[in-house]
Amino acid sequence: MATDARVRAYVGGPVDRNVAVANAAETVTNPAWGQFVITDLSTGVVIGSGDLARKRGPWEVSYQLRHAYWGKGLGSEAVTLICAWFFAHTDDDLLIAVTQQANVRSRRLLARVGAVHAGSFEAYGRMQERFEFRRSWVAAIDG
Repeated sequence: MATDARVRAYVGGPVDRNVAVANAAETVTNPAWGQFVITDLSTGVVIGSGDLARKRGPWEVSYQLRHAYWGKGLGSEAVTLICAWFFAHTDDDLLIAVTQQANVRSRRLLARVGAVHAGSFEAYGRMQERFEFRRSWVAAIDG
């Protein structure tokens, strides 16, 4: 995923293969709280990743899927599970997601899973969109 220009189009572009391998090895040997591997349960194939980190103040969820798995609802499922996990394992009431304004697919995914659009701002020379999940979101999806 890290070397695929389509997957990395809105997050800094593809990285060198050697860097990608080193980063993956570090994640496997030193897993951090809030890092997730997304797998296809029917095949066991790794299809993506997700993480929770403090990038802009509040906790932020990030995610990426291999291009071959786009459009199958797996991104929505992964984001929903990661967000639910976050609220189950923290006392925080807010989790955000940020995506480039140009990333229409990601904006639609976030809206589809119930994130609320909370504004726009410029970062990295591009317009960004901020979405928010509140603790009450968990009750709405458990509904």
